[in-house]
Amino acid sequence: MILEKELTIDEVLDEMNRLKKRIEVLNTILRIKLEPLKGLTYKDVISKTSNIHNDIMLNRIEKKDKLLDELVAKVMSYNDYRWLAIEKIQKMREEKSVEEMIVFYRDKLHWSWKHICKLTNYSRSQANKKYNKAKNIKR
Repeated sequence: MILEKELTIDEVLDEMNRLKKRIEVLNTILRIKLEPLKGLTYKDVISKTSNIHNDIMLNRIEKKDKLLDELVAKVMSYNDYRWLAIEKIQKMREEKSVEEMIVFYRDKLHWSWKHICKLTNYSRSQANKKYNKAKNIKR
């Protein structure tokens, strides 16, 4: 969840990475381990003669429902952080120079040169020169 304090862009990106990894883990668990339960419902499992507390299939269905709820919550949280990151990047674009933003896009966000060039309206060589100038790399 998004806290009341003002988060930095690095904290937002770190939290997004953490949530993304958890979402991938939940998807894997749901896909591999609980896929055989695809057609089962509570009505199929519960009968008058069944022992509800020790029923393996019922426990698996309950676990699947809990994991689905957790997955939905994580995806919603990830989307909230994503919008927060977009807002912070837009503010950064207004405050920082083009060279600093190119370094940010390349080093922090790991964007390709193609996407950076498209966003900044520079050719690849121009973007490289601005990146090297900001990083003080001489060739």
